[in-house]
Amino acid sequence: MPESAALGAPLLVQEYQDGTPADEAWEAMDSTQRMTFASDLGQLVGRIHSCSGPWFGDVLGTEKYPDIRAFLHTLVDSRLAQAPEDITSIGRDGLSAAIHRAVDAVPLDGAPSLTHGDLWRPNVVLREGRIACLLDFEHGRYSDRVLDFGKLDEHIFNEFPEGRAVFLDAYDEVCALPDDWESRVRLGHAVHALSMSVYFLRWTPKWAPQYVCELEEWLATQA
Repeated sequence: MPESAALGAPLLVQEYQDGTPADEAWEAMDSTQRMTFASDLGQLVGRIHSCSGPWFGDVLGTEKYPDIRAFLHTLVDSRLAQAPEDITSIGRDGLSAAIHRAVDAVPLDGAPSLTHGDLWRPNVVLREGRIACLLDFEHGRYSDRVLDFGKLDEHIFNEFPEGRAVFLDAYDEVCALPDDWESRVRLGHAVHALSMSVYFLRWTPKWAPQYVCELEEWLATQA
């Protein structure tokens, strides 16, 4: 097995897993199979998030942050730096103030969790109708676990809302949700919408407005 100079340990790069991506199987799945998928996914994501890291930042430790707020403030600032001045009705500065206020309300005792960073159906592989593995951990880091809920809710549960409670119940059994999880997830959605806004404004502007609208909707809840 090859050695990684960065890790100082053996490294295996897994490029292929036999199975069917969940997005290809989705249309043929009945309601029972989809509910089973939601439950299995909840358990799997809970297991990933139960892996606590030694710091907030990338897994190699090239960037380390002392606590969850410092990590989130830096992440938000990096996204805002790419945003136009008029990204929302209250401008970039108004959006910045609102998000940073929400970050300041996050409890400091939050532990760094291993997060996937790209949770949607194409990265979920099925075998015989059940989840076999997750692919593409290239965005994985030790992070605030609620950040994974942005893409999950957008790409899986927005069109399959009946499965969200099943997912959350299965997740909570493995990795208990905090008491303030709903407000924390809303913040995770806002950070996801900001990230997607600046990404699509740069590369595919026609997709950006839906994320800007989500930011406006989140801002309305902060007034």
